[in-house]
This record gives sequence, structure tokens and C-alpha cells, in this order.
Amino acid sequence: IDVPFDAALNTADFTVEVWAKTTTVANGARSPLYNRGADAGDGWLFFANNGSPVWTFRTYTGTTRNNINSTTPVVADAWTHLVGVYDSASTTTRFYVNGVEQGTGLVGTCTPNNSIPLRIGAAGNDTGAAGVNAWDGGVDEVALYNTVLSPADILNHYQNGTNAARVTP
Repeated sequence: IDVPFDAALNTADFTVEVWAKTTTVANGARSPLYNRGADAGDGWLFFANNGSPVWTFRTYTGTTRNNINSTTPVVADAWTHLVGVYDSASTTTRFYVNGVEQGTGLVGTCTPNNSIPLRIGAAGNDTGAAGVNAWDGGVDEVALYNTVLSPADILNHYQNGTNAARVTP
């Protein structure tokens, strides 16, 4: 699914979240949510990492790839809650899997996507071409925020997604 480009989806501060379920743990950077621009050094994406069974949240600072890999493995046929955060004031990214922080990175300024649609369930390559390393599985509850969600908010979103008796703040 392509969501037409909108500058409002590419803010200085952001939090992105998605529930993803892959049907296979295979080679290739399979991406459930992809927001890259036409340049080789802008935007962000989540992917099941190339050849190793971990999740990755990647942002770009120019042509520098800033990766945070999960300590939680990719598990086929299991819904997984992925959250990536970028705080422009501290130039820090954070990555959460199932409500648990996987790591942080001091990346400098994250260069926003400047032209390409947000892709749900299909990655592109470093030039933004569609259909490369397409996602093989399910995607649900995609959300983009123009603010930095707190660790408590992220944990609450995960817990509400896994609890039949959801709590609303």
C-alpha cells in the first residue's frame, strides 16, 4: 500500500509504530513499513534483517545508515510490535520491540523523506524503487506521530494491543 507523499508525515520529531507478522525468516531486508525518499540518504524503515534473525530500525543522516538491531529475534507467524522514535533535540533514535527498548543511537540530524510515498507492506531499495524485498506477512495498526512518545506510552500501546481488556488513558 502506498500512502501519497505528505510533508506532514515527515516531521523533525517522530514516533512510528506497527504490528508486523512475517510468514518466514529469510534472507533479504523484508520491510513491513518503509518511508524513504528518492535520495539514497533520507527517511527511515523497519526491516527483518539481512540474513540474521533480528529486527532493525534504520534512519538516515545523509548517506549514513543508522541501524539499531533488536535483541529480540524475528519469529515467523508471530505478531510483533515495532516502534521507532527520533528526538531531534537530542538527535537520538530509540527502537522498541514488544514494548521493550532494544537500543538507542546518537545519529545527528535524521534526514526526512522528501518525495516518495510511505509504503506499508512493501519496501523499496535505496533509490526508492517499489517492490524490492517486499514484505511477506501481515501488517496492522500503523501509526505515525509528530512527537516523541515516552517509554511508558510505548509500553502502554503494546500492552493494550495484547490485552483483551484494554485500558484507555
